[in-house]
Amino acid sequence: VTGVQTCALPISEAALNKSGGLVSTKQLAVPDRAWSKYTEAQRKIAAKDTVGAERAYNQALEIYPKFAAAWNALGVLAHQQRQNDRAEECFRKAMELDPEQFEAVVNLGGVLLGKGRIEEALPLNQKAATMHPADALANAQLGMNYFFKRDFDSAEGPLLKAQSLDPAHVSEPQTYLATIYLRRGERDKALAEIEEYLKIRPDGPASNRLRRQATALARAR
Repeated sequence: VTGVQTCALPISEAALNKSGGLVSTKQLAVPDRAWSKYTEAQRKIAAKDTVGAERAYNQALEIYPKFAAAWNALGVLAHQQRQNDRAEECFRKAMELDPEQFEAVVNLGGVLLGKGRIEEALPLNQKAATMHPADALANAQLGMNYFFKRDFDSAEGPLLKAQSLDPAHVSEPQTYLATIYLRRGERDKALAEIEEYLKIRPDGPASNRLRRQATALARAR
């Protein structure tokens, strides 16, 4: 599969709350007033009021500047607005405050990967996949990271895992796997990945090109 490029990966936010079991011990010191503003921001996100949400997240940080989840959430908003330098800054701040916050780790790894900073992204994506082995985004990013390092043997495992966890994942792991198998001369495996992609995304952006390639591979059997 030619022309595989880094795609715009989703960003993980997680709806944090004090009783949801997703808060690290570092965040237990967050004052109630800051949590209240964070919850208000979440409601505004649900109402598609991103301006109001950003204001509320910033108000939460005015109350408690060490609120890692709020920094991560601001990074999510910046990423969605294609402000990737700002997103990187926010995710780095969240990680500085809470190095074990999964969302900040996987998000920073994704932003760096999207910027083409492959070597810098790798340890973050390795850490994210170790922290949450059953997370499709973490595995997809790790596989893509190895892929862009041209370490295709290391890329295969995480990509297969991401695919098994979420066959319709936005990272389109089938396209990367098909490329790996074609490079190895494993045409049947490549064809199977392309066919799965076409089944999931018959009208996807790469579907016409992949359909032609599938036809060529089938004829070459």
